Amino acid sequence: MGIMIVGIALLIGVQTFGENKHRVNADTLMLRSIRIANKAQQWLLTPSAMGGGRPESGASNFSGLTLDLKILGYKVDADNKYSDINGIYSADISGSAFVIEARSIPVSGRPDNVICVRVDGLDKDNITTDVNPEGGSCT
Repeated sequence: MGIMIVGIALLIGVQTFGENKHRVNADTLMLRSIRIANKAQQWLLTPSAMGGGRPESGASNFSGLTLDLKILGYKVDADNKYSDINGIYSADISGSAFVIEARSIPVSGRPDNVICVRVDGLDKDNITTDVNPEGGSCT
C-alpha cells in the first residue's frame, strides 16, 4: 500500500514538473520575441542614414520596408531563422506589420509552444501577442 502511494505521488510530481517546464518555455519564448519586437521598433525609429529603417518620409509602420532577424543583429541559419536553447524564431513583414513567430524545440510527447508577436507601429501598444494560436501558426 505504501509503495502505491509513493508511486502515485512520484507520477504526479513528474507530470507537474513537465507541465511547469512547458509553461516556462512559453514565457521564455515570449520574452525573447518581445525583445526582438523592441529591436524592430528601434530599427524603425533610427534614420536610414544611421543604419536604421526610417525612410525620409518618416514612416511609422513596416509597410514597404525590408527587415529580418539578420538585420537586427541575430545570427541566422540558411532559412533566415534564429535559434537558441528554448526555440526557433522567424520573422517577416506582413502588410504593415513585423511578425515574429517563435516555436519551442520539439520534445517527444509534448505539443510545441508557438508564440506570435506582431508589431504594427512605434508605440508599446502596437505590439500584440498570441500564445499557441488556433492552427499553430502566426499567419
